[in-house]
Amino acid sequence: MSDIPSSLSLILLFGLEGVALVLGFGLYFLKKTSLSAAPWKWWVWSGLGAIALIGLSLIVKESSMLVDISEKKKWIQTTGKILASEMRGKKAYIPFVRYEYELNGKTYTAETELYSPQWGGKLLRKETSENILAMFKPESTVTVYVNPKNHADSVLEILLGWDLFIRLGVGMLLWLVSTAVLYFGAFKHLLHGSTFTPRQNAT
Repeated sequence: MSDIPSSLSLILLFGLEGVALVLGFGLYFLKKTSLSAAPWKWWVWSGLGAIALIGLSLIVKESSMLVDISEKKKWIQTTGKILASEMRGKKAYIPFVRYEYELNGKTYTAETELYSPQWGGKLLRKETSENILAMFKPESTVTVYVNPKNHADSVLEILLGWDLFIRLGVGMLLWLVSTAVLYFGAFKHLLHGSTFTPRQNAT
């Protein structure tokens, strides 16, 4: 995976904002002849703002995870050994392993949660986690990625789960649609509403 810029979330947000601005103005241009000058209710603005904030939080969170994964790809690689493995939780079935590794003559011990997609029914989630644990049996050797700035910090997996991209895509869609409609509303009230002339009562 190529390097991902640390400012990924800003790049996505500014790019989507430009598209939203164009979409908002385009929608206003197409609909301006049929628009009413009646102002939107406060809850319309609040609802769109809430949707935009949800999209913003998803973009920032998932972009940060992508940047973190990109950085961990550069960590020191060494060989470790699985000491123990177990499944925790009665509903989620989260696989955990404890392992050790040696670096620069010093031995480190760590514990980590293994990635397991929690989709489907209870039996499917359990089977998926069991299959993952089967690949990390005690005494088996594994590749360990070690933080060059802190050798006690390490991970066994550096995965790009498809669920991450789904959440990022949902966040981008929510941000784009909500901000485009907000721009449309702003153009409606600033441009169309300002030229609205009330009909005079007949005398």
